[in-house]
Amino acid sequence: MTTYAQTDNGTAEYDKGKEAARVQNYTETMNWYRKAADKGNPEAMYALGQIYNDKNFMEDGFVVAYFWLNQGLRLYHENSITLLHEIYTQHKAVISLTFGSNINDMGYMAEVIGHEYRNETDEDIALRWFKRSADYGSANGATMAELILYSPKKVKKDLPLAKQYFEKAKKLGDITAELMLNEIENELKK
Repeated sequence: MTTYAQTDNGTAEYDKGKEAARVQNYTETMNWYRKAADKGNPEAMYALGQIYNDKNFMEDGFVVAYFWLNQGLRLYHENSITLLHEIYTQHKAVISLTFGSNINDMGYMAEVIGHEYRNETDEDIALRWFKRSADYGSANGATMAELILYSPKKVKKDLPLAKQYFEKAKKLGDITAELMLNEIENELKK
């Protein structure tokens, strides 16, 4: 994960960028958002991603948008993954050629972020990212979501929802999911 200085995350610059956008001074908007993004402000990274993805802004700007959204995603900016997925789906070949095939899997990226939060023992947020990972087709993401729901440390145990994610993991090829489904079925019968 990319790390940025925590003392100044570009909030003042981001606010100046928002004000410049409000008065439609787009040169200043980009200037301030870029300064804020360079300081690690995920909202500015997302804003840059939105601007660069606008087809009227710049031809092939989606490549730059993908870069900034990916940076925002690495700082846990939740809205970034949705736009990243949209860009990747529309421009898969160009994105893969530009960035390499190892960073184009949205399910994997969401799963990595889920693990980061789980390592920090924030299961609520980890669960949300694992669910997104499963929604993008990651068997591992589905497995992690089901494990949190089945034997949580902090979140409320939810057997019906855990069963739903075990079923999803089974469909995605998780070989242990069937065993866990049987265990949940037995527990639900009690």
